Amino acid sequence: MFRPGLHWLLLLLIPGVVWGQEYSFDLESFEKKPFQIGGYAEFKHTSQSLNDSSLLAPLAVASERFRLGTLELNADYSWEKTRLSGVLHSQWFDDDFGEQHSTDLYQGYLNHQFNDRLSIDIGKRTLRWGKGYAWNPVAFV
Repeated sequence: MFRPGLHWLLLLLIPGVVWGQEYSFDLESFEKKPFQIGGYAEFKHTSQSLNDSSLLAPLAVASERFRLGTLELNADYSWEKTRLSGVLHSQWFDDDFGEQHSTDLYQGYLNHQFNDRLSIDIGKRTLRWGKGYAWNPVAFV
């Protein structure tokens, strides 16, 4: 007796065997590009209202609403032995009390590698010291 489940399994496996191809890839497509840009954007809206008939309602803020927007951009440009890199962080916050925004340059530096032992960095760069498996306070000095 032929089972219907086995029939469907054979139908799914046969095309893979018949039309299988040799896997290949082009190594040149994995070369590091001279210009790279990346980052992320985030928007968060939170709204909360309290029960006005509760005993503690007069002690709390009547309602709470806030919106938060974050944008961070990373850019790197490399040529020969020189690299220009930057990280820009911008944040916007809006709540019942007002609106605030800030833009900070986290990193912005120029690196030139003279040889294997000598290089120079000019600008603002975050240097991480120590192991810091989860969090390291020395990384922000």
